[in-house]
Amino acid sequence: MARPPALTTAQPSQAHWFELRTLGAHPPRRTSHSAVAWRSLLLVYGGQDLREGLVPGLWTCCIDDKNPHQENWEEWLFEEPCPALARHSAVLYQDSMYLFGGMHNGEESASVFILNLESRTWTTKLPDSPQMPPGMDSHSGVEHQGHMVVFGGFVGGTRSNLTFELDLQRLKWREVGRTGEVPSPRAGHTAVTYQDWMYVYGGTSEDGKLGDLWRLNFTNWHWEQVQTTSQPEVRSGHSSVVFHDCMVVFGGTREQARETNELWVLHLDTNEWVLLQEEQKIEDPVSSVQLEEYRRGKSPLTAPPKKPREMSPDQSPMTKKRMKEHLYEGPANPIAGRIAGRAPYPRDGHSAVVVNGSMLVFGGDRYQMPFNDLYAFNLSDTSLRSKHPRLRS
Repeated sequence: MARPPALTTAQPSQAHWFELRTLGAHPPRRTSHSAVAWRSLLLVYGGQDLREGLVPGLWTCCIDDKNPHQENWEEWLFEEPCPALARHSAVLYQDSMYLFGGMHNGEESASVFILNLESRTWTTKLPDSPQMPPGMDSHSGVEHQGHMVVFGGFVGGTRSNLTFELDLQRLKWREVGRTGEVPSPRAGHTAVTYQDWMYVYGGTSEDGKLGDLWRLNFTNWHWEQVQTTSQPEVRSGHSSVVFHDCMVVFGGTREQARETNELWVLHLDTNEWVLLQEEQKIEDPVSSVQLEEYRRGKSPLTAPPKKPREMSPDQSPMTKKRMKEHLYEGPANPIAGRIAGRAPYPRDGHSAVVVNGSMLVFGGDRYQMPFNDLYAFNLSDTSLRSKHPRLRS
């Protein structure tokens, strides 16, 4: 597949986006799920449809840059599956995926669910004690040198700024990171690792959305706030990934019901923010009239009723009444391959991981209506080098 043209200051970063179209089965639409990259696979677990409740199951998409028309989704089925979760965290260590926290049956989970990706078997790690760790959701989780570090989120329904570390080999928890100026309690933020640091950005506090940046030193567990240039607006529900010495931030919500598809890059060696993509006004797949009818519960887009299925215990009576009512329903996609220049719609609650030098963005929602689309932003080409001399090698 030919690479897109190099990015210049006169060209939009949209030139480096690709929509990945696949034939066959697709995962259900969802938000607040988790995703990790393993080999050339994108793995997506759990999440929720805000109208239907929790979305169970694990889906994988095989990413093949040389043969994009052969990329496809597959659902992994298990004899003893992991419980349905949303607003949890996931990390990859060696050949296993570790899920922690989240909401299940209306309660915050404190368990770790471990999937051996080679044998496709699940095991469960319970808390070491009632508060080690406590149940939490909407937190962040990263992996560093065989340890999973989780921060913030809701604990007992209240935002926290607690930090816990799980030794992934010994499966032992401990609380860490209480020296220095600790970030304010928050949820809906993101965290990434770079060298011996964990960087935490954005989220929401009791007073509203946040745009501050913090880092935690893994060697002495000391917190400090990072002073940056050209700081983005506040946001939550965004995604963050690391590529070389850059943290790439996409999407999120800047204020109530105002999702964005901005793309920012933070150069971690210089603490300089660069706006790669301003908010793109992409036409929605439905008209404004259909959108308003959908909000009023009169949507003509509702799919014909299918075979009923068992409903999640998390579903409210109103949710059950509106079962199967989706905005973005339609026939199976007749096109397989990648469509160049297609940037994602504004969204939050999505996931982003790096596979084969591209940032893959999956799912999320807009106006509380979920997506199951998949996009790739080419990180390995001049999309970042043109802005950052250190990456021009």
